[in-house]
Amino acid sequence: MGGTVGRRRVVLTTAVLVARAHNEMLHRLPELLCGKRDFTASISHKPHMPLAGPQLTLEAGLTQDDYAPPST
Repeated sequence: MGGTVGRRRVVLTTAVLVARAHNEMLHRLPELLCGKRDFTASISHKPHMPLAGPQLTLEAGLTQDDYAPPST
């Protein structure tokens, strides 16, 4: 009989620890989702930015009148 009470205490202690961890996770979830949303919004603009400068330079160079094709 003493072993059963000990096992119940271990199971109860484990259940309490799991419940606490679950509650902590639920409390952090809105903050994590907000961070994910901010990261996604930020990163979605980054692929366009590095190419914008060289693209504008190339477009400006192609529209210049003083372009002379190489002689052969």
